Amino acid sequence: MLTDDFIEWIMFRENAPLATTEHESYILHTSPEGGTDTVGYGHKLSSLEEATGMIGGTAIDDLTEEDCRRILVGDLENAMSHVDYDLDQRRLEMLTDFVFNLGSLDSFPKFTEAVIDDDLAIQREEYKRYYTTPDGKVYPIAERNAAFYARYLADDE
Repeated sequence: MLTDDFIEWIMFRENAPLATTEHESYILHTSPEGGTDTVGYGHKLSSLEEATGMIGGTAIDDLTEEDCRRILVGDLENAMSHVDYDLDQRRLEMLTDFVFNLGSLDSFPKFTEAVIDDDLAIQREEYKRYYTTPDGKVYPIAERNAAFYARYLADDE
């Protein structure tokens, strides 16, 4: 189930660096991970959206905060539909976050299995995400990793 709390958490994670003025939280920006540009709360533009400059019938330059939230909810519902396991809310959110950000769970099989099995020790070993710069350097996504750990993995310590 997609909860308001999870939506709000993702909204902040996706645009904490940009949320410094009213309109900056949903401007079009280059994705540090590469690929197509991003708008709103982590919405990677499809090739059609990029070519037309439109998302769901609205010009990208005219998107409102409400539009961006609606787009995010659709993206999260889509991600959640790819988590085909019977899980409690915490574990469903964990895997939904990964699908939303990575497109699938394929790159994290050990983490996925640990979430399904509710193996907190392995989850703590396998959750960290990284990005590679165009020149091939690999860096942890430090703030995201810390926030994920605090929300999902720190409870039993």
